[in-house]
Amino acid sequence: MCQCYVDQAADSRDLSRKTWGELLQTLDDNLGSSHRVVTAVRFDGVDQPSFRMPELAAVGLSTFSRVEVETDATVDVLAETAETARTGIAVVARSVREVAEEFRGVEVGTANARLAEVGGVIRQLTLLTTALAQAAGINLADLPCRSMSGAELVDAVSLRLEQLVVAQEARDWYAVADCLEYELAPALDSWRLIFDSIEGGV
Repeated sequence: MCQCYVDQAADSRDLSRKTWGELLQTLDDNLGSSHRVVTAVRFDGVDQPSFRMPELAAVGLSTFSRVEVETDATVDVLAETAETARTGIAVVARSVREVAEEFRGVEVGTANARLAEVGGVIRQLTLLTTALAQAAGINLADLPCRSMSGAELVDAVSLRLEQLVVAQEARDWYAVADCLEYELAPALDSWRLIFDSIEGGV
């Protein structure tokens, strides 16, 4: 039977019928009252840096003999994660503007490859933003970010990505470039307001 340890202390709950997703949700719910959050996970001694990824949620805990969980104070985690996210957003926004210039040149194949990479990073940022809001106990739809809510800022980026797909399918590379530089990059720049608001509300 799988045994769970939280901050090196044995947890007595029955894990025989649980998935990792169910256990993580239970831990998040229980830790909320003490203002702590899960920060690291190991399955049978193997680090799981993507422990919040959806594809891991359905994994049955009976697969493992030992699950180790580490936690930290929510306010410390939020500050560190928010700063990391801000840096990531700045890097992605800069990359978006660089890719826009490539679409206006002759290296369209290279530009498309880089754009696919940018899309993957944006998906990771979306997951990070959602996890950060959950850790802070905040609903993005209710989070004020100047004239918009946090959810609306995330949706604005998603809308620009959809516009990009349409322009790509039409092979209109100048439209792709303009959407990247004048639509997506500014939307990404505004995303940092989410982290400012989350930190301000904790």
